[in-house]
Amino acid sequence: MLDASGLVLWLGTAAGTELRPALAHGYGPETLARMPVLSRSANNAAAAAYRTGALQIVLSRPGSSKGAVVAPVLSCDGCIGVLSAEVRDGGEASDTVQALAAIFAAQLASMLSSPPATRGQRATGGGTV
Repeated sequence: MLDASGLVLWLGTAAGTELRPALAHGYGPETLARMPVLSRSANNAAAAAYRTGALQIVLSRPGSSKGAVVAPVLSCDGCIGVLSAEVRDGGEASDTVQALAAIFAAQLASMLSSPPATRGQRATGGGTV
């Protein structure tokens, strides 16, 4: 749907000073091993999305680089990470691609920021409604 060649879920550290790659798709093991920890103050789209809580777009340059969409993963406690999508053929400028990236990030936030089950709920499988 995004026509992305790669996706990375970057999660903030407990102190909130860095982003670490937590999950990726579309990249080989060598590429993943070289992905650095990103400082919150770094001069790139992932760090900017993490700092501001706003969607960031990196426009492609024909013949030299793909574009990207970076959506903040927002919880009730603030931004907990970002979802970056390396997008083909100038798709990063599409309103639809941007909206889908934001929706995917919101879905991830709902899974990542849900409170852990209490001991009783884990043991019995019970929940509350």
